[in-house]
Amino acid sequence: AVCKPVRDVKKGDQIVVGEKGVRVVPPERPREGIDVFQFMSSVSSSERPTLHIIRKVANDMQSIKANRGKIVVVAGPAVVHTGAADALAKLVRMGFIDGLLAGNALAVHDIEHALFGTSLGMQVQDGTLAIRGHRNHMKAVNEVFKAGSIEAMVKKGVLKQGIMYECVKNNIPFV
Repeated sequence: AVCKPVRDVKKGDQIVVGEKGVRVVPPERPREGIDVFQFMSSVSSSERPTLHIIRKVANDMQSIKANRGKIVVVAGPAVVHTGAADALAKLVRMGFIDGLLAGNALAVHDIEHALFGTSLGMQVQDGTLAIRGHRNHMKAVNEVFKAGSIEAMVKKGVLKQGIMYECVKNNIPFV
């Protein structure tokens, strides 16, 4: 059995399922020598240079829109945690985004950030703990319940910024 990312699974591959699983004993890795510092070797490593990736994505987005294509963003709460919520909101406002697919976590973190400047009680701007910030997450959820929906929060003037605000204001569908 081998471990592989879901994106690499092909039709016909045998997949281990169930609760028993397979016992895996990884091979011993050398701790000395030329391969000691492999922290940037993974395709998913956050330490990899990203400016060229960002430039490529921006160019692709411009090309797609120039050819009347549609762009749907799939995002999670990390967008808010990393301070990128304002950038994504701006992309929605500028007309680059045609749809948003996300779990409820993105919406809750975005609304918490829009209302209180925090994400899970941490100040997004500087990463410090907000005083009683741990309450902000549930306060954000309760504000949505109180208003009746995210759209109603925007219409009532409770939600005035953020990704979800821009989706509502710009008639961008979200799931």
